[in-house]
Amino acid sequence: MRRFTPQLGRQPVLRVAWTLSDLAGRDRPGREDVATALTLRLGDLR
Repeated sequence: MRRFTPQLGRQPVLRVAWTLSDLAGRDRPGREDVATALTLRLGDLR
């Protein structure tokens, strides 16, 4: 299992987390949004 490292960039993960939050009608991303975004990002690396 790969770990998220700073070299992968936090910005794309945060952008996806904000988008997920927006689609769910929330004002800002929560842990679940960030976790989902991180999972999506790590899925692209495999």
